[in-house]
Amino acid sequence: MNPSDDYIQLGKTNLRISPIGLGTWSWGDRLFWSYGITHSYLDVEEAFDASLEAGINFLDSAEIYGFGGSEKLLRRFLGKTNREVFVASKFFPFPWRLTTKSLIKGLKGSLNR
Repeated sequence: MNPSDDYIQLGKTNLRISPIGLGTWSWGDRLFWSYGITHSYLDVEEAFDASLEAGINFLDSAEIYGFGGSEKLLRRFLGKTNREVFVASKFFPFPWRLTTKSLIKGLKGSLNR
């Protein structure tokens, strides 16, 4: 059975994503998840690879996860695969992000990571 047979349509687009996504909060996050102590770069990379092998193609991240660490790890892993992967990454209008310019800067920072 091909896992992609179970993919669902994302909204009104032609994009098809796995019905379950993979959260990446613990990737690169030392404060809450002890990244580097309880799990390493290689552990996270293995989790990424195993998830893709299992058919998961939708990953969730945020700029606050590991203060950008999660997004940076995702960027490295995505650079090593030719599979189609969809990443949803959230960013927050912190108190210093009250203008359009500051929100766009935050968004660009997230996209660059």
